[in-house]
Amino acid sequence: MRKNLFLLIAIMLIGSVSANASALFNKGAGTTGAQMLKLPASIGELTTGAVIASDNGAANVTINPANILMLPGNSVSFLYSSWYSDAGYGYAGFTKSSARGGFGLGIKYVGYGSLQDRTKDDSASTAGRTFGATDMALTAAYSKLMGTAGAAGVSISYIRQGFSISGAKNVSGISVDLGLTKRVLPDLFVAGTVRRIGYLTQGNTLLPEVAAGARYTMLKGKNLGILGELRAPLDNTPSVSVGADYTIGKIMKISAGINTADLMAQGILPGIGLGVGVKVSMISIDFGYKPAYKGLGSLMGGVLLMEMKAKF
Repeated sequence: MRKNLFLLIAIMLIGSVSANASALFNKGAGTTGAQMLKLPASIGELTTGAVIASDNGAANVTINPANILMLPGNSVSFLYSSWYSDAGYGYAGFTKSSARGGFGLGIKYVGYGSLQDRTKDDSASTAGRTFGATDMALTAAYSKLMGTAGAAGVSISYIRQGFSISGAKNVSGISVDLGLTKRVLPDLFVAGTVRRIGYLTQGNTLLPEVAAGARYTMLKGKNLGILGELRAPLDNTPSVSVGADYTIGKIMKISAGINTADLMAQGILPGIGLGVGVKVSMISIDFGYKPAYKGLGSLMGGVLLMEMKAKF
């Protein structure tokens, strides 16, 4: 029964891609909404870019819900990045693994700070007036074991994007993510996801992204991870991410990786992501930096992230 369910979910993933095949040529930033869903929920998404087959703590809620069961017990994570002026974004998540499956909650929030209200003719009637703009996604996730070496998961997000100004037409919608993870060898995990299946109001479009990835651990202490991932967003060009992470004495982790989207946009050195983290008891604090990051569908400047995680 579980094998059949695993196969059914795989067929659903493929079917979702086929149903949207006509969108494969609808490429380029600005063609779809809810771009904030693409922002990283973990340091690994920024530094290596290859994360769907890895343990991402509570960020698994939005990365690959099937991976929630990689973590026994409970996990929480908080991530923050400060942008220009008073703008910035963050993620907070919680996961719980039990005999009944894995459960998770997460929130992504983008605040664009205080913006000046202006009219088309720049009239004085709006002088001194300001307004705010925010994007938010609330996510709930569930995962279930499939046999002894695999898991499947689903997450549902409620999206809201809008302005705090009278008469603004705010955007809302629903997005569904599906994920599979399987241990094919003692040290090799493979995974697949289809993310951002859903709809948005106000005539906005939400197109899915299909991804396949793997993680292989090696060396005597299994402290070196080699990662690879292929992502095919239906609103942009496909990209490949490769990277590695290395744990030193179980208290420090360093990571590095490169993504072809950043590579083509800015070159090799600006496209390399670097991360470092320290773990004390059940708490870990990580920092990640990338000189050039193709985040919201277009190239952003240097991005610095800070993440705190805890397992208990």
